[in-house]
Amino acid sequence: MSVIPSITARGGRTAVADQHRQSSTSSGGSAADAPGAKSSCFATSVKAVASLLLLGCIVATVVNPMSLLAEANVPSQLQAKHKVVTRELNKTKTDTGNSSSLVAPADVKTKGVAVTKRTGKTNFENIDLVLPKLPTLKSELEKSDVVVLYFAASWCKMSDPISAKIDRFLGPKLQEYQKITPSSSHRRPLSLIYVSSDKSKLQFKDYTRNRFWKRVPFTSGLGERKLLKRYFKVCAKRELEELHMTREHEIPFIVVLDGRTHKTLSIRGIEALKLLGEGTLKYWGDLAKQASSKAGRTTAK
Repeated sequence: MSVIPSITARGGRTAVADQHRQSSTSSGGSAADAPGAKSSCFATSVKAVASLLLLGCIVATVVNPMSLLAEANVPSQLQAKHKVVTRELNKTKTDTGNSSSLVAPADVKTKGVAVTKRTGKTNFENIDLVLPKLPTLKSELEKSDVVVLYFAASWCKMSDPISAKIDRFLGPKLQEYQKITPSSSHRRPLSLIYVSSDKSKLQFKDYTRNRFWKRVPFTSGLGERKLLKRYFKVCAKRELEELHMTREHEIPFIVVLDGRTHKTLSIRGIEALKLLGEGTLKYWGDLAKQASSKAGRTTAK
């Protein structure tokens, strides 16, 4: 006859164990067998509970419609994030006199360097006035739609992660564009020029080896590196005394120029690179198209 254990209240505990012990005794078991029976019962209970928990997790994962919905929405969520980031970056186009704005302001032009009325900070609009002294930059502006100036140094710990992002998100394209033979009707979409703050020529060469970057010569009779740093007011702290300048930006720093109009498209290239990743190139390309379109409308008037 099978024994069906009943659950009764006894001091807040169940009588299952007692009934199991009685069943074991009636079957010829001795009192010494009781501990083994308890252990067996406990192990069986643990396995049963574990099985139920595992089953519950599987069911929740498989049939939970909210989980499936969340997975289905991943692409649209990423797309929405990209739109938000782009919109936030675009907002800065109308900023004036704000050194943290993505696009350099263009309030008023003076001889040599344009200065905003509000803050007196450089906005880099009249770069054509210094281009004849900057052969590396001039050459790339003639060949490319977008020219990126990357101010950095091999010894600078903050430069390394930015260089890694450039290698990851722009490196393959820069390598591909090197194969393009530029002409008046066919320009490279992008060129990147490294403006070094390295301490030696050896550091300079080692840092740019195996990278598809154009380089402002470490030593130049024209002092091209110094002119670019003074013009854009960016350098390492250790260079301030040598350059005799007021610094507005620290390294690493990225300036984005339009190859056709020579206007500054962005002075927050690093922020765009961090936020947009692989989408950075398209974003800069769109800025260049807008600048060219605006220049065309101005000429038509």
